[in-house]
Amino acid sequence: MGPIQKQFENVLRLFKKHKVKFALAGGYAASIYRAQERFTKDIDFIIYIEGNVIHDAKEILKELGLNAFEIREAQLRGGPPDKIKEKTTPIWMVAGRGDTREDVPVDFLLHQFPWMRSALDRAQANEVNIGFGWKIPVLTAEDTLLSKFMALSDKSDRIDDLSDIKEIFSHTKIDLPYLIGQMKILKIRCPKSANKFVPKVIRMISREIT
Repeated sequence: MGPIQKQFENVLRLFKKHKVKFALAGGYAASIYRAQERFTKDIDFIIYIEGNVIHDAKEILKELGLNAFEIREAQLRGGPPDKIKEKTTPIWMVAGRGDTREDVPVDFLLHQFPWMRSALDRAQANEVNIGFGWKIPVLTAEDTLLSKFMALSDKSDRIDDLSDIKEIFSHTKIDLPYLIGQMKILKIRCPKSANKFVPKVIRMISREIT
């Protein structure tokens, strides 16, 4: 059993133990909608836990043998610097990192993150066989695109995210009414750096969002 497979197995076992509602996200979710998988070094999940989700997320990472770090809105958005320093913005992620290069990183996106709760609920009807004999909830292609749009809105040079957007639109049928509706509700634009990879209607809607 390889380290990625073992880490997946450990995480899924702990999700069951802690009664976690979850969905696979990040690069592994994006790879499902690409023609070819791309390598990613960490495993991302959206999670929901009744009670103190931040505390429980840290406990799960501790049980995985990883060090837990709180990631706040200002850090993910790249500022402003005073908010990063003051640590006053909401915690959107708990990241797990090991002490050695062999440890597989695990990140938990919390349901406090914009749109994550609705994306998590939608993923429950989108179970996918990810290999290793496991069929688990996975972020839909549309919600994966929203996460990529959001990531690129703050860091337009993220090559992997641009590649994912191009590949997903090229190889997966997209529910455009849902995607456009969520873009309007959440005020998430398609970044200009991705314009050449998306349908014209997405570019038009992005110009209307203020």
